[in-house]
Amino acid sequence: MLSTATYGLPNFEEFKAAHQPSEAQLLSREGQVIASQRANMQIRRAAWVPLAEISPALAQAVVVAEDKRFAEHAGVDWQAAGAALWSNLQGGGTTRGASSISMQLAGLLDHDAVRSGQRSVAEKAGQTAQAL
Repeated sequence: MLSTATYGLPNFEEFKAAHQPSEAQLLSREGQVIASQRANMQIRRAAWVPLAEISPALAQAVVVAEDKRFAEHAGVDWQAAGAALWSNLQGGGTTRGASSISMQLAGLLDHDAVRSGQRSVAEKAGQTAQAL
């Protein structure tokens, strides 16, 4: 198994430590939020929420919406990739994506990736390798 270091990606601890929400909050002595204001206008990033605090129904809804065969593949949904390739070759204006949740995560972790909403073939290949 290859480590995240193989691809220059941060490990979980590094990523979590570097996470900065785009909102600044003013707290009371008791830790209650008194006021919140957007401090970073370049990004929109919520506060870190531990997985244990996320509703299982929400987590399942994300999996169903983003990667319905998540439990059936090892990071890349080759069936979706083939269908997207075929659809995109057919034309029709709108392109279809096929990024699995693992591929989306690899894209989010890659700070050097282009944030245009589209990736080059080389970037998509790297994302695929990282997801696997």
